[in-house]
Amino acid sequence: MLSIVDTKDKGIELLQATLELFLSLPGLNTLELSPEYTVSLGLPPRIARTRDADPGRLSTLRIIGRREPYSAFNEILRRTPFLRNLDLDICHTSSEPPRSLRELPTGLNLLRNTLTQLQLRFAMHIDDEFSEITQDVFDGGAGLGSLRHFAALTRLETSLFALVGHNDAVWSERCPSLADHLPPRLRYLVFFDDLWREPSFSKIQDLPTMAVFKEFLAGELPAEDWPLNPGSKDLKWIATKEPAWKISTPDLTEFVINFEETDSSSHPFWHSKEPQVDLQNMCEAQGIKCFIWPEY
Repeated sequence: MLSIVDTKDKGIELLQATLELFLSLPGLNTLELSPEYTVSLGLPPRIARTRDADPGRLSTLRIIGRREPYSAFNEILRRTPFLRNLDLDICHTSSEPPRSLRELPTGLNLLRNTLTQLQLRFAMHIDDEFSEITQDVFDGGAGLGSLRHFAALTRLETSLFALVGHNDAVWSERCPSLADHLPPRLRYLVFFDDLWREPSFSKIQDLPTMAVFKEFLAGELPAEDWPLNPGSKDLKWIATKEPAWKISTPDLTEFVINFEETDSSSHPFWHSKEPQVDLQNMCEAQGIKCFIWPEY
């Protein structure tokens, strides 16, 4: 394994040097790029110089805390066709315009037959502590889209909203379907609460998110009309069909929710006992292990 930590003023240069010197090494299996949040925006201009080099046999790549545009990650992934494990920890800044998540699949799709584990995390860096974020996190609120064609992917760790999106076209007319987005051989599914403090996600975090999980895990839909009122009390659920996971991801064995970025004061719904127990009971009834952190 090779681990590289960028310095404050050399981040982009070290990224370029890493690509040129290490990605094509046949003996390198694991590479980690872990800078401070100080890298300039923009595609590294010297990436093009690596395009004719042999791709090597890199199997694990971790890119932590980068601010480059998604096109830069796509170029890196084009250079690593044998990846099996990929961790992308992407930093957005409050001053930049929303990015289009639909750009990332350009690179990810190159790994659809080899990738077995994917962790995709997001963070927001506030340039000015007094500034407020009023725009969408992702351009148009669009998510990654379907990963159904990732034939080898067995472990997925990401944000629900990064996967399905957060725009009205997705959430206003019906409950988004997890089954349409998850890879067919999935065994381990982990959802993080990345960016849940951002205004873009405020209306869909509580009951609407629970509705997504209930439809997927239990085949249940809300008794009232969609879209749901986030403040609804004593909402009834009706079992209308076979749980979607049985058909879309029949090998699923573990379902994890990690609320490490929020707390009970900012998000009381998911940090309380009733929804957590409800979710755990749904999973246990299907023979799926369920872990929620932190517990109520």
